[in-house]
Parts: sequence; C-alpha cells; structure tokens
Amino acid sequence: DRSGWPQRATLVALIGFAGLFVALAVWVALSRLDYPGFDFRYFWVAGQLWLDGVSPYGPQYLEASSRLIPSGIVPGIWPYPPNIWPAAVLAGFLDFHTAWILWFSLYILTIVAASALIAFGLPLGWLPFAGQRPPALSRTGFFCLHLGLIAASEAVRHSVGSGQISALIYFGVALIVVGLARGKG
Repeated sequence: DRSGWPQRATLVALIGFAGLFVALAVWVALSRLDYPGFDFRYFWVAGQLWLDGVSPYGPQYLEASSRLIPSGIVPGIWPYPPNIWPAAVLAGFLDFHTAWILWFSLYILTIVAASALIAFGLPLGWLPFAGQRPPALSRTGFFCLHLGLIAASEAVRHSVGSGQISALIYFGVALIVVGLARGKG
C-alpha cells in the first residue's frame, strides 16, 4: 500500500534531520569533554560552597574558585540568583569532571524532553503543520522537526559548550505553556 508513503518518507526525513542535529549537539559537548564550559565553572564552584555551608555571594567565592579550578577560566564572582541553588548543588556533589559530563548530558536530555513535551503535550490545534490537511505532520513528525530546529540553533551549540542553564529554563517555559494550554495553570 503506497497511500501512506509520502507521510512515512517525510517522517523518516524528519527523524534523520533531528538525529543529525542532536548528534551535532552531542558532538559539540563531547569535543568539550576535557575543557568544562565557562558558565559551568560558576555553577560548580557555587555548588561546592553551598554544600560547605558558605554563601557564594561573598569574597569566599573568588578564593574557592582559585583553589578549586587551578587552570583555565577561573570565575571571579557569583552573579546568579539564588534560585540556581538546586542545579549548582547537584553539580557540587560530584567531582569537577564527572559533574561536567552529567551537566551536558542533562542539557541534551532536557532539550529532547522539552521538544517532546511541546509536541505531545500541546493540543493538536496549537502545533503548526500538525493536524492540517494537506499536508499534515503527525505529532512524532512535529517532534522531530522541532527538535531538529532547536538542536541546530546557534544558541544550543553555544550553550551546550559553555555549560549554561538555558535548557532548564527552556524546559520550564515548555512546562508552563503546556500546563496553560491544558487549563492547568
């Protein structure tokens, strides 16, 4: 039966598109495996301090940074708000290198999870190109297109390499939008 062939071919192409750009984001992260990102260093040092019962907002932050990060970029101040505490403390529980690997792994998984949440959580009428005839994308097709576009963005390539928390923020915004769209504010 060839009646569903165009939709299946489109889905296969979108899966390939998403896979390619997620693989690119993973490659960027892996290429930085031995050089933890600039922003990640801030979070890890703050996590170490908070676990020791010390506020990262004081002069101890620079001293701890210089002691804990002997080479490369050494953070000088802690400029982030206190609501970063959970992410920083999670990183601080681990040694520097292991925390970095976990950090960028969670970043990639969060990007995938946010795209899945949007594609499968929003009402069908809210998704561009989905549920409209002709042509229409399935939710899976929309997920692949969305994930591929997000993973291909300059912002993702930059933030995965530097260790930013933007993926967590993006996931939080996706949760809010899906909740509001489903009437669960």
